[in-house]
Amino acid sequence: IFAVILLTAGVVTYFKRLLKNREIVFKGQIVNAFIALLKEVLTMKRHGECLDESSLQKRPWYLRPRFVHGFILWGFLSLLFATTSDFFFIYLLGTDFYFPARLTGTIGGLMLMYGVSIAIWERIRRHHRHSRHTHPADAWLLFFLFMLGFTGFWLELVVMAKIQGPLHDWILLIHAAMAMELVLLVAITKLAHAIYRPLSLFIYHLQQKAKELNNA
Repeated sequence: IFAVILLTAGVVTYFKRLLKNREIVFKGQIVNAFIALLKEVLTMKRHGECLDESSLQKRPWYLRPRFVHGFILWGFLSLLFATTSDFFFIYLLGTDFYFPARLTGTIGGLMLMYGVSIAIWERIRRHHRHSRHTHPADAWLLFFLFMLGFTGFWLELVVMAKIQGPLHDWILLIHAAMAMELVLLVAITKLAHAIYRPLSLFIYHLQQKAKELNNA
């Protein structure tokens, strides 16, 4: 309830700005703005344009901040999809339809762990402008994501090998508690940008599409 209240307050603030300009909505630019937003989420193009240092461009693509951030994003979304699928098929429907969710979760977990590990390493090295300054909020989020990935793989191996023991129970407790804390505080932590930034970009694209239409 607390998380929903915080998220609702933030989202309502953004949509108040959106609804002030009713002309944008009535001109039917919502679909075009959503497509532009989806392209940005898929390609991280604007993220790459913000980090155009020559030293970064010489790196292999899989070490550039644009793609590292993409690994974290799509790994996180894949894990969210896998968890939701497990809950729906196993707990709600009572089926044993778990293989697709487990495969998606494993791939997503590997992507997340790779992206987070590179991000942590870059912040330890502090060689570039984007990773030179690490605030407690940055460290907290990266630590939580890494620990969630690590304990998640631990639990997956335990379940597959059908191992039992108090240690694994404690790992499950830590994993669940950290995951719920991340959800509980999503609106007031660095993870909030996963919600607020797409909303901001959506409004931005709405305004840009309206300007193009007015100038045509």
